[in-house]
Amino acid sequence: MELLVAQIPTSDPNVLGDRIQLQQVIVNVLLNGIQAISHAGTDRRQIVVETSYGLDGVTMLSVEDTGGGIASDHLSRIFDGFFSTKADGVGIGLAICRFIVADHQGAISVENEAGVGARYLVTLPAISDGEVSNDGGKVADSSALAPTRTRDNR
Repeated sequence: MELLVAQIPTSDPNVLGDRIQLQQVIVNVLLNGIQAISHAGTDRRQIVVETSYGLDGVTMLSVEDTGGGIASDHLSRIFDGFFSTKADGVGIGLAICRFIVADHQGAISVENEAGVGARYLVTLPAISDGEVSNDGGKVADSSALAPTRTRDNR
């Protein structure tokens, strides 16, 4: 069974950032999860995407997969450029994610449950409606952090 579960509240606050770049983060993390699941050989094939708002003024995106997890000796290098565990991987996807998220004054991390899966957590500062940055940044609502389609909603 293959399933993408999206749990996206409509009341999450806006984040300041480039919608295209933030969507690239989501695409890269989702692709990693899809590829991990396809190589894991497990019957439970699921990716759960959630957004939430933290009390500390951040919007959080969580992407959790059942792809078997990340080898413990790879965890410290997972966001390094040109590090890949895939035979045909270039190793720039998660490095790009780290750069984009940091450029948006956020953070990205990974939690691992060996043999089960990985959970990527992206945190970005939330802003009030209508707020813009002094450098002309763009306001993207939290829907920029949400996939626009699920497997059953094309």
